[in-house]
Amino acid sequence: MGASLAAMAAVAEASASGTEAIAAVRSLLDRLLRVTLSDNRVLLGRFSCFDKQRNVLLSDTWEQRFAEGETVPSPPREPDFERNIGLVLVPWRHIVSVYAMEEDEHS
Repeated sequence: MGASLAAMAAVAEASASGTEAIAAVRSLLDRLLRVTLSDNRVLLGRFSCFDKQRNVLLSDTWEQRFAEGETVPSPPREPDFERNIGLVLVPWRHIVSVYAMEEDEHS
């Protein structure tokens, strides 16, 4: 199931009547997210929260890098580089895409 930051952005801007947007973001809590950054790095981590500035907090995060110019190759393959970076706050301005992964999608 793909997810975009639109739901997160909607909650950040929602008034008290934005219950649907809030429910959408709550459904992502503790889900495994794949976040693609503007420098082509990919972060795989559990969604913990986001703040008023729409920065995303991920826990149990792994950074992945692929060959020059590739974000997530098709078909998926092992990354060229991978490391555990733990808890990370990702600035909104560096996020290109967010995808909510199923548990069996990541080995």
